[in-house]
Parts: sequence; C-alpha cells; structure tokens
Amino acid sequence: MCWAHMKSKVENRICHINDKNIAKEIMEDIEMLQLCNSTIIFKLASTLFMKKWKMSNKQTNQSILDFLNYFDNEWLKSNNGWYQRCPQGRTQGEFLKN
Repeated sequence: MCWAHMKSKVENRICHINDKNIAKEIMEDIEMLQLCNSTIIFKLASTLFMKKWKMSNKQTNQSILDFLNYFDNEWLKSNNGWYQRCPQGRTQGEFLKN
C-alpha cells in the first residue's frame, strides 16, 4: 500500500486517541518512519517507535494502547510496504526475495 493511502487509514484511527497532542506526536513519528531508506533502518526505527510509545504510556490511556496495537498489527507486522525503501506495489517480503 502506498504512503498516501496508509496515512489516510492511520489518520482515521489516530483521531480516536483522547489526547490530541499525543496523537499529533505519534503521527509525526510515523511520518519519520516513512522516510526510512532501508529495511534494517525501518525495523530498528519501528521497534524504537513502539518502545517509546508503550513505555511513555504505561498509565492507563487505553485509546493510545488501542492505537499502538492497531498500528503494530496492521502496519508493522502485515502491510509494511509503505515506507520509502519498499518499491511501490511490493511488500517488504517480496522485495527481499528478489
């Protein structure tokens, strides 16, 4: 999936986070993830992204935790072909096989 479509879907979910300032910061971090220019950097950056937001939200903000679970499952584990290094229309796995 291309960045524009992915971003649109993420924005539709991130708006459910109660704290709009945190939602904005998370979106800014996702925009930085999109700029990763290699699979290795993307994997490292996405791991750090999840650690950052899960650790800084150990309180009971369920809306943030729900978004992080959605993002991890939908955009890091499944549809991870949205960052710059991945050629348009190919998943990360397809790219690595070739």
